[in-house]
Amino acid sequence: MNLSLLRQSSFVVMLVSTMMLLCGCGSTVVPTTGPRPATSPAAVALFQDPPSKYEVLGIIKTEGSFEWEEVGQMQKVIDELKEKAAAMGGNGLLLQVPEYRLRAVGTYDEEPYIIPIDKSKTRNAMATAIYVHKK
Repeated sequence: MNLSLLRQSSFVVMLVSTMMLLCGCGSTVVPTTGPRPATSPAAVALFQDPPSKYEVLGIIKTEGSFEWEEVGQMQKVIDELKEKAAAMGGNGLLLQVPEYRLRAVGTYDEEPYIIPIDKSKTRNAMATAIYVHKK
């Protein structure tokens, strides 16, 4: 009987630990606190998934059609988006825009990314400018 009780206890501990871990991993959108001073594009980090705590500053998009420099290179596209996010006071660029499901795949600084694009003939790239709160 002790072995059965030990197994049940172990299962409960694992279940509770897993639930605590999952509950602590979510992201929280914080209400916007107002305009922010401009930052540097170099200070804008890229996020494929939402960070743990952030403010949404707005949806930004490239001007005109974006062009690939080489096969799959998105250097100019993401640099333009980072400049716009920095001008809004952002320190992050979330590569998600829920209402746009069309995506382009490419690389930036030799890292792979998926970025939303619109359905227009010019195929504008877009992202969400965010301000990430430090823990």
